[in-house]
Amino acid sequence: MNRWSFLMRAAPGSSLQRRSSTPLSRSGVCATITIWSGAAQLGISSWMPTQVSPNRAPLLRTHLQTSVDLTLASRELVGSYKGGSLILSVEEYAQFRSQVESQAPRVLKRYLDFDKRLNSGQGLNELRQWLAKILLDDGAIYTIEDKAKGFEILCCLEIAAQWTDLEGVSPESVTLAGKIDKTRLYRAILDGEASPGRRAALIGLFQSRYRKSGSWIAACSVQVSSSDDGPEPTHRLMAEFLTQLDRLDPVDSGPTSDEVHRLEAQVADKEEGLRKLNRELEVARERADRALERLESRDAELGALNKQLQSERENGDKLRQERSRRIRIEREVREKGKELEDLRGEYVKLDGRLRDASQRGLAGGLDLAALRNLDPSRILGLTAPTTEEELSQIRRRFASVFHSDRSSQLPGWVSQLFDQLLGIVNEACDRLRK
Repeated sequence: MNRWSFLMRAAPGSSLQRRSSTPLSRSGVCATITIWSGAAQLGISSWMPTQVSPNRAPLLRTHLQTSVDLTLASRELVGSYKGGSLILSVEEYAQFRSQVESQAPRVLKRYLDFDKRLNSGQGLNELRQWLAKILLDDGAIYTIEDKAKGFEILCCLEIAAQWTDLEGVSPESVTLAGKIDKTRLYRAILDGEASPGRRAALIGLFQSRYRKSGSWIAACSVQVSSSDDGPEPTHRLMAEFLTQLDRLDPVDSGPTSDEVHRLEAQVADKEEGLRKLNRELEVARERADRALERLESRDAELGALNKQLQSERENGDKLRQERSRRIRIEREVREKGKELEDLRGEYVKLDGRLRDASQRGLAGGLDLAALRNLDPSRILGLTAPTTEEELSQIRRRFASVFHSDRSSQLPGWVSQLFDQLLGIVNEACDRLRK
């Protein structure tokens, strides 16, 4: 039995009946096509959209000439793929999964006026069949992007139809092998062999991983359940497409509830054994901790003895260094004392010579008046005109040399001489300012 057979349904009616003629464009520019219903004898319900946006009209004129031809072609299409070649290659299937993973609900709402149909509650069955035929298109008309959008919209409608029934079901423990993405989750949820509890668990996983899409499906469930068409399942074309995907990428249904219970019992036994081992390990750890404490105590005692020995060695080294330092200092003190005595002798000699020279200079009559009458620039050592700021700097330089504080330790006549020289410098600076 096909795992997707629950998606198939018997077509209503037993004869092909004409319903109405509707222009493909609201503006009436496009050609008119005939809408048919019934066709139960063909094994599938025929369809045609009652309202189509203008940009889809050329596509429909090419691909959907009449409802009868389309229904016959759909029946042949299903038969041609049973046991035959795959409708998607491996590369195309990878692109398909990537497109489904990335597309957002707002894009799906605009596709083929899905949101308008959902809000009005009209034309959802026709849209299901249209999208299912897109899925089995050989690529001549519809792209991988169209297939991805059609697939997710159909999955949304089918899950939304089951949403109310699964809300009160307790989720089971589920296991999924391989990489889990949106495509594989959709297929796992729609698996006819899955129990309601497994589907509820998968829907919860879907909502946690894809919050926007989960909220969108939840909102659609309210509108689908209250629509005029009713929450009818997807027809055989959708089931055939899912079968094709199973051949490309089988989804493991995972263990049954009995297997899960058996595995849980095994896990419980293993956990009990692990707890027993943990208790034994805890006892062994306590013994090891006590032995480690004794070892650490002995290590601490040994460390204290080593520190004491090291301290004694350091004290001996310090005593030897202190003795050597004292001997060196005493030697340096003797040498410095000798140098000091020599400096004192030289100071006495120099002081005597300085006194003699000063006496000779004063006896010869140092002529400070002649120095005072010299040109101010010559007195200050200037060779070019100067500014007020430069004169202030020159005054400070002379003051730093001839100030009385500089000669406080020298004989009195030196201070008198410095004061007179500093007065001559100040007078020269004043004359230059004028």
